[in-house]
Amino acid sequence: MRKFWITLLALTLLMSLGVSASAQTMVLFTPWANTSTDQDTAQVRALMESEMAKDGLDIQLDWIITPTDGSLEKLNVLLSSGEQIDAAAMNIGDARSYLTSGNIIRPINDLLEQYGQNLLKTIPQNAWAAVTDKDGNIWAIPDYYMWRWQGAAIRTDLLAENGLEMPTTIPEIEHVMQVFKEKYPDMIPAVALPWFSDPFLQGASGAGVSSMMTEWVLSPEGKVVPSMTLPGYKNLIALYTKWVENGWLDPEYLSGSDDSQSKLWVSGRTGLYFCDPHRALDWTWAALKANFPDATGDFVPVPKAEDGKQYFPLDYGVGRVVWVSQRSEHPETVVQFFDKMISDLEFYYIAENGVPGQHWIDNGDSWSLPEGISTDSPLYADVFSPLSWEFIDVTKPSANANPDAAGLHDGLNESYAKAELIYTGLEGFTVDGSELGMYTPIDLFENLFNITIGVNSLDDFDSIVANWYATGGQELVDAYTKQYEEWKAAR
Repeated sequence: MRKFWITLLALTLLMSLGVSASAQTMVLFTPWANTSTDQDTAQVRALMESEMAKDGLDIQLDWIITPTDGSLEKLNVLLSSGEQIDAAAMNIGDARSYLTSGNIIRPINDLLEQYGQNLLKTIPQNAWAAVTDKDGNIWAIPDYYMWRWQGAAIRTDLLAENGLEMPTTIPEIEHVMQVFKEKYPDMIPAVALPWFSDPFLQGASGAGVSSMMTEWVLSPEGKVVPSMTLPGYKNLIALYTKWVENGWLDPEYLSGSDDSQSKLWVSGRTGLYFCDPHRALDWTWAALKANFPDATGDFVPVPKAEDGKQYFPLDYGVGRVVWVSQRSEHPETVVQFFDKMISDLEFYYIAENGVPGQHWIDNGDSWSLPEGISTDSPLYADVFSPLSWEFIDVTKPSANANPDAAGLHDGLNESYAKAELIYTGLEGFTVDGSELGMYTPIDLFENLFNITIGVNSLDDFDSIVANWYATGGQELVDAYTKQYEEWKAAR
C-alpha cells in the first residue's frame, strides 16, 4: 500500500509538471475498441511513462485509437495530411500494402540491434522471417501467435480420490478418462471445444499443426495445402473418434456451445475440460466451487509424444505487426517501448489492466478487482492488447474467480516453455474461396471432424479429402499457391 501511495504521488507530480522538455513523443496508431474513460487512460499513460523513466527512457506516449472498421481509411487521411504518426499496428496483410507503397515504412534492423535485444531474443525466428524482405530488411515488429490459451483443466480431487497421477501423455490421459468412466457412471469423463483441444493434442498425436486456427500451411514438400491434409492429421481424427466411441468424450463437443460445455464442468458432470485454461479455472471456477466446495483443479501439462518430447503448434505465426514510419523523428522510441513491453511483466500488466491498486490489485501470483469494481466497470480497456498479449505466457489468474488458482499458471507456462514449437503456417495471405465458388478449408475441417461423431467413417477420410480437391479445392490451392509464389519472388 505504501508503494502505491508513493507511486500515486509521483504520478501526480508528473502530471502537474507536464512532460519534460527532453521527452520524445511516440504516437502509435492502433485499431481497437477502447471503452475506458479519458481520465483512466491518462492515468495509465502517466504511469507507463513513469515506469519507462526508471529505465532512462524519457518517452511521452500518445496513441490514436480507432474502431477496426474504417481504420485504414482514417490512417490514410492522417498520413496524407502530414499528421505525426511514429508507428502503426495492423494485420500483416494490410501492412504489406503500405510496404509496397514506398516512403512509408522504415526498416528497423539497426534499431533492433541497438534497442530491441529482448524482442530479437523472445520472438521466434519464423515470425521475424514473415516481416523480412528479400534484401534482409526487417520492416515491422511481428505480433506472433502461439496459442498458449489452449489446453486442459482437470479435477485433481478426482485424481487423488482414485490414486491417479497427473497425466503427461495421451495414453495416460486415456487411462484417466477410463477410470472416470468406471468410477463415475453419471459423468462424462471429458468435454472439449475442438478449436481449443486441437493444438494441445496435435503434437503428441502426430497431427503436427492446428486445424481451425491455421487453414493453410506448407507441406513437408514445400507445397501450399490445407492443414487438414498433412500426413498425421488422420491420427487426430482417429483419436477423437476413439474417445467418442469409448464414451470418454462428450459426443456433443462439436455441436455444443462454449456455454453448454462450461455447464458440464461447473455441474460436476465432467472431470477433464479441454478449453481455454482461463475458462475452467478462472471464469467458471467459482460456480463449480459453489456446487462442490471440496473440488480442486490444475492444468494438464502439454502431453509428451512417443519420443518423450512435448510439442506445441505455433498457429498463425504472425497475425498483426507494428511498423515504424519513415517520417518518425524518434523511431527508436517505438522499439524501446515494445522491447520493454516484452521483457517487463509489470509494465505489461499496466498496459493490459491499468493502474495497480486503482483498476486492479496485484496479489503476486494472482490478481483481483478492487472493492466496488466489477468486470463491467468502464475501466481501461486493453489499449495495447492487440500488440502485447501474444508476447507473454498465460497470464496470472483472477483471485475473484478462483482463489485456489494462484500459481497454477506458472506450471502451465513452464510446460509450454519446454515444448518444441511446430510451425508450418503462412502469414498474411487471403484467398476468398466464396468468390471462386468452391469449398474453403473450413468446409473440409467440418467434414473430417464429422467422422469423430459417426456421421462418416474413418475409412472415408481419404475420399473426403479427394472430393474436396475434385469439387473446387484444387483451384483454390492453385490460387493460393500463385499468391504465395509471387510473395516469395518479391521477397
